Amino acid sequence: MRKQKVVSAVRAKTDAITKSSRSKELNFWIRHNGEEKFRVTIPKGRGELPKGTENSIRKQLRLDKTQFRAFVDCDMTAAGYKRHLDELAEKGQL
Repeated sequence: MRKQKVVSAVRAKTDAITKSSRSKELNFWIRHNGEEKFRVTIPKGRGELPKGTENSIRKQLRLDKTQFRAFVDCDMTAAGYKRHLDELAEKGQL
C-alpha cells in the first residue's frame, strides 16, 4: 500500500489535526466529538509501506484489516468512519 494513499485517506476522512515537525513522520491527532482522542503516525516520503508499518497504522486508526482496506480504497466514507468511532465510544473502546 502506498504511503501517500494512506495520508490522503486520513486527511479526507478524519477530523484530524496535523502536527508534523522536522522528523521523518507525519502525526495526525484524530478528533472525535471535538476532542483529540488518539494519534496516527505515518512515515513521510513516497513508496510502499512495510507490512509492519501498515499494521501499526491500521491499529492506530482502530480498524481491522477489511475496514482499513475499505478506508484507504475509498469504500468507507468519512461518515462511515465517524459511525465506526461512535460505536467504539459506546463500547468504551475509544
